[in-house]
Amino acid sequence: MVDRMKRYWSTQQPREMTADEAKEWHAFDAKLTPQDIIEMQTIDADCNDCAHFKRGAIVDKIPALFPKGGTLHLGAGKYFEGHCAMLDKPTRAFPTQYSGRECFEHRRANLIA
Repeated sequence: MVDRMKRYWSTQQPREMTADEAKEWHAFDAKLTPQDIIEMQTIDADCNDCAHFKRGAIVDKIPALFPKGGTLHLGAGKYFEGHCAMLDKPTRAFPTQYSGRECFEHRRANLIA
């Protein structure tokens, strides 16, 4: 669990790596089970993975550049407009951020039973 959490909180490579180190770093994701992913999304508690969120249009936030494989690419600068069926109000979902919403119920919670 500690290794999963360490990797979860540091998805960006911490430093320049050799080709072998980078391969090992990215291979970690292949070891995550569906239950691991659901647990991490539950920690995030963002509307993006909530059973009550009805997704609408994707919106570009401030464009952000992130290094990936030695090149830059657009990444986490997007969110979804939508509607919360539980609270009956418009809301936004941010796929790559921690929100910590107490009302969160994972849309696939039945898979980790």
